[in-house]
Amino acid sequence: MHIHYFGLTDQGMVRSENQDAIFLSEEGAGFPLFFLVADGMGGAQGGRTASSMATASVPDDFFAGLGQGTPEESLRWAVDTANSKILDRSRSDEHLQGMGTTLVGLVIFEGGRALVINIGDSRCYLERGGQLRQISRDHSLVQEMVRTGQLTEDEVQTCGMRNVLSRALGVEDLVQADLFEIEALQDNDIFLLCSDGLHGAVADERMLGVLQRNADLPLKAQLLVREANEAGGPDNISVILVRVEMDKNGKEEPQETTVCGPAPKLEETTLVRSRKAGLLGRFFRR
Repeated sequence: MHIHYFGLTDQGMVRSENQDAIFLSEEGAGFPLFFLVADGMGGAQGGRTASSMATASVPDDFFAGLGQGTPEESLRWAVDTANSKILDRSRSDEHLQGMGTTLVGLVIFEGGRALVINIGDSRCYLERGGQLRQISRDHSLVQEMVRTGQLTEDEVQTCGMRNVLSRALGVEDLVQADLFEIEALQDNDIFLLCSDGLHGAVADERMLGVLQRNADLPLKAQLLVREANEAGGPDNISVILVRVEMDKNGKEEPQETTVCGPAPKLEETTLVRSRKAGLLGRFFRR
């Protein structure tokens, strides 16, 4: 099984700085492979700090915990630990009070199994067989209203409360992350991890159209960012693409990873390990 991946983050057209952060496993790393997008909040300094802390802490603590429980337990422990670290930092520094971050992570294991974990409204999608499916679950006020029948999906697009979160990392003592399992990866599966700067500006149908283009991952990622910026670029935009290539004989091969090199520069886009961003009360406003 070969895993190809590429990530970038972009400031967008409106924000004065980028407070998103992304993490990708190092080139040549063995299984499991880890990918993470975090969208910080709580002011410029706070948002940047929270997202950077999440992308630094969660992968390290996940790998440190492997072997001491199930992978699922290690992943939840890593997220809980990051939550405590961010909250403690926020409480100890008045300039960082109220900071927090969303988080969406993907872990791919040898043998073709994957886990997805999320808090907030950063998303993980899976493109398979010409269809795009959201794996993660949004923790936002409007999506809670959709789930309870108070809003329709069409009404969400014009709702003034789209940026109000029901869960975020680092804002309360306890946080509940949602965890999802994909048991059997397939050849040409493509995972898309993104902040709301992408999915809030670009419809799923348009994202699917980009993913289905005959292009390499860097170009697809650049095109997704361009779509968001052409739609006004109201927020920072982060994208990670992960493609699965199975052995054509159906047999497991030694793992190989490919980190695609820098694509042609697109405005102020930062490639691979860049950092992004900003909440209040029981529901958290960015």
